[in-house]
This record gives sequence, structure tokens and C-alpha cells, in this order.
Amino acid sequence: MTGVSGGAWAALAYTFANNASVPDETLLGPITDPANLTKAGLAQMDDACLCSGPVRRDLNAELLKAIQRLSNGSDAEAWHEAVRSVFMAPFNITDDIGVAPSAAWAANARARNPSLGPLLTPRVDRPFPITTATLLCPVAAAPLARKDRNFTALEMTPLYGGQPYTQQLTYMRQGGQLNVTRTLGGFIESFAFGAYPQDAAPGSIPAPQQQLVFARPARNMTLTAPRMASMSSYAESYDIAKLPPPIFKHLLPQVPLYSPASGTLGPVLTSDGGNVMYFDVFSLVLVCR
Repeated sequence: MTGVSGGAWAALAYTFANNASVPDETLLGPITDPANLTKAGLAQMDDACLCSGPVRRDLNAELLKAIQRLSNGSDAEAWHEAVRSVFMAPFNITDDIGVAPSAAWAANARARNPSLGPLLTPRVDRPFPITTATLLCPVAAAPLARKDRNFTALEMTPLYGGQPYTQQLTYMRQGGQLNVTRTLGGFIESFAFGAYPQDAAPGSIPAPQQQLVFARPARNMTLTAPRMASMSSYAESYDIAKLPPPIFKHLLPQVPLYSPASGTLGPVLTSDGGNVMYFDVFSLVLVCR
């Protein structure tokens, strides 16, 4: 199952809704023809229905509240907080627990990493979820010149995060004051996403089958379900990235991304996955094979 943009919010809530006592019929809600949707009908929606989150909470209002709480500009977390509170929190999907594709994989991850805490696994009979955001550019290169928008797909699943192919890209900042070149590619297990190998020199490329030891991220950037969902931000990313830094830092998620293809780590800006593609066909075909 793939989810991009708002589809990622729905796919992840459907996959990880942490209220086992609620049957799927209630979680999905009644089937209603769009022509028959009314405010009165929406007001009667069961609070356990996935649609109740955006019906009961206004995303823009939650975003403004988050910006006020984070007005010192120290963290680019306002968008994440808004998405989490509207689409994840009502279904007990929290930011303090990572995700795993199965109980068996979670046990394997903990056996290799004893310090790992519990990992949230999908509800029964859920397909493997693949979500995608757009990797806009390194933070250092923003705001981008219009002609040099080398957007790429950033893929996230309960198993890994990263990019399924390797490429070298050069990003040009507006005005041509700065060019930033990066080699991107490779996946990191979900619980280590946002961290850097402790035993690798900066810029050293890991050998095939090499085992790396990762330090915990300085702040929680592990691929929790809310984190995966909130990496899809506004589609109008180019215009937002032109705004002064305190503004775009609140509205565009910043992710510390380690690239196995180059052995480098750096903060990048992400936005709506629809800027690249609306169906993650490449990896969906690989999974189906």
C-alpha cells in the first residue's frame, strides 16, 4: 500500500491505529456518496473513525498554535506537531515509539539493539505501507534558484527510510551565491533514521554488508508513524522556501539524513510527495515481486 501527501496520513493512521478494540468497520466509517456529505452528518461521526481527526480538529488552527509554542525558532517542528495532533494523536499513535513491520522484525531489531524500546506494529491484516515525501534540498541550499530545483523522492516505511537509487545532485541557492553538491542514495533502518554511524569517519562510504553502529539522534527523528506522516508538507514548497528562514523552518520539515551512498549526514528540507510522484510505483513493484 502506498501513500503520498494526505494519502500518507490516511495510510499510516489506517495501518497503526493503536486501539485494537475498535473494529475496522468503525475505524473506516460508513460508505457515503460524496454528494450526500453534510455538516450535520459529519457532526455525528464516531470519534473512533479515522475521518474524525480532521473533522474535529482544524489543521491550520493546530499549525498556528504550534508556531506560537515554537516561536523562538529553535525547532522546525510546528508542521509535525500539527499533523501529529490532527491525524495521529486521536488514534493513540504517539511520537515516543518507533514502528516495525511485524512483531518478529521488532524482536530481531531489539536483539541487535538492546537499548531499543517497544516498537509499534501494524494492525492485523494490513498491507506493507510505503509513504513518500519530496526531498527538496539541503537546508544550506535554501531558498533554491527556480531553475535548479533538483527534487527527489524520500521513501519511508516501517522497515527503512531513504532512497532506492543513487544520484549526485547540485543545488543552487537563489542569487547564485552558493552551490551545494550531494550524493544521495541508500536506506537506513527506521529506528536509526536521523542518526550517524559512530564508528565511521565523515564521508566514508560503507562497504557492502558492512555493519555500522549508529548513535541515537540528538532529537527524536526516528521514523515514528507521526514523523513519517508529517514529512509531506505543503506542495507549494518552492514559494515557501523563498520566505525568510524563521518562516520556512516552521512550515517545511527538516530531517537529518544520512546517505550510505556518500557517507554524509546533513539536514534536508522535505515537502509534499506529490511534487515528485503520487504513486510510489518503483518500490511498490519491488515489494510485489
